[in-house]
Amino acid sequence: MERKVMVRPLKEEDIPAAAESVFEGFGKLHEIYYGRREDFPSLEAALGVVQSCHASSHNFPIVAECEGKVIGFNNICYVDGVGGVGPIGVHPSSQGGVGRALMQAVLDHAKERGTKTVRLMQEAHNRTSYSLYIKLGFEEKDQMAFVEGIPTKRFAPESDQYTVRRMKSEDVENCGRFTQRLIGVNRETEIADTLHPLWIECFGHPNVAVSASGDVVGYLTCSIHIVGHGLAASDEIAAALVWAMTRDEEMPNGPMPRVGHVKIVGRLNPKLLYWALHSGMRLNRVMTLMSTAGDYTYPPSPAALLPGADL
Repeated sequence: MERKVMVRPLKEEDIPAAAESVFEGFGKLHEIYYGRREDFPSLEAALGVVQSCHASSHNFPIVAECEGKVIGFNNICYVDGVGGVGPIGVHPSSQGGVGRALMQAVLDHAKERGTKTVRLMQEAHNRTSYSLYIKLGFEEKDQMAFVEGIPTKRFAPESDQYTVRRMKSEDVENCGRFTQRLIGVNRETEIADTLHPLWIECFGHPNVAVSASGDVVGYLTCSIHIVGHGLAASDEIAAALVWAMTRDEEMPNGPMPRVGHVKIVGRLNPKLLYWALHSGMRLNRVMTLMSTAGDYTYPPSPAALLPGADL
């Protein structure tokens, strides 16, 4: 008898079961490909991500339910006409069409909202998800290197042209103007979410780079997990943001390991990727940037974009 799977919005009481679906779903795949749990090394880590999705008004988190039990989770974050999907997780005991149903549900929701495009990051080794996303209308747009570790040397000597420090609430508007100028999209609302105590507890405090004249020249919302994004006026400033965040001794001791994670589109910023791999970091995996319509908007050279799912 065919089982009946229902997809519906996430409720607060669903959060523990949804987190378990993410933890076990990612865990099984990553143990096969990497021999260890990568993005969600603990159930607490998955719980933090699901809670963050539930806490933000820009997100539409959903669950898949079968016979009264939550067996899957997905989320779409809306920012300035773009929807970013993820994380999507299906409990290993409930595979078979659940992932497709969760993806179709967020695509339908995005269409109802009139969203211009939906984007995601796909793990290049996963042939099953790649095939599914193509069938659902996504197109491959670029390849991204996901590197991890603690850099042991700077990209360049410390500069007096800018200062890297923890982001404050009064920086958010200027960060939004910075993204608008470089990539034509204002990320102010999303950046503001990363100052929420729950985000900081899970992923650390976002950093900002400010020029000697007081202008924002870069920011990084997270460098210890695949979530978040960054934008900088140059490779040097992007590297300085990573350097500072991975050395933040006051970073809360949350559920994520304190290991630096950086996402780099190597064809656009080869020097930044070269620095990362020659400073003690290592390639963790290759990700595919995918979109349902239109290309990703990259900043003009020499700026550096450290992409998120929807950037």
